[in-house]
Amino acid sequence: MNKTIKIFPFISLILTAMASGDKFLSFPYCIKMGSALLLIIIAVFSYVLFLRMKLKTKSDIG
Repeated sequence: MNKTIKIFPFISLILTAMASGDKFLSFPYCIKMGSALLLIIIAVFSYVLFLRMKLKTKSDIG
């Protein structure tokens, strides 16, 4: 739980930088990068949850 709390400000910081970084990147590119980033975050988060569930079931059985 502590790790997720540390990750969220970082995500919001990245998204804010992407939203305000129109000078560096075109807006559609920002959206594409943002959605890709979101997908990666969701994938990592679900994978971590999956691993935790696996560990829980292992400890319950053992």
